[in-house]
Amino acid sequence: FDHPLLPFDQMAQEWKSLVTNEKVKLYLGLALYKAGSDVDEGTWQLSDDIIRREVEYGRQMGCDGFMLYSYDYLDNEQTKKEMENLLTIWAQTS
Repeated sequence: FDHPLLPFDQMAQEWKSLVTNEKVKLYLGLALYKAGSDVDEGTWQLSDDIIRREVEYGRQMGCDGFMLYSYDYLDNEQTKKEMENLLTIWAQTS
């Protein structure tokens, strides 16, 4: 959300606008590997709930699902807090 050139909400809306056929599904790819790192001018170090907020935003805008990448970061010390926050909202909807 805080990326200076490419805020998540802006890009998600742009991606959604590209879907013009009701048979096409929109799945958002979420960059879990960035969590806790200093990429994107350090914006990922300012918060540990970015992925959770991206999922919540995607649900509100009506996307069809999410993909987290990379698999290696699902159980990784760098992304541990981010995954804990994400699992709390997934637990609420299960």
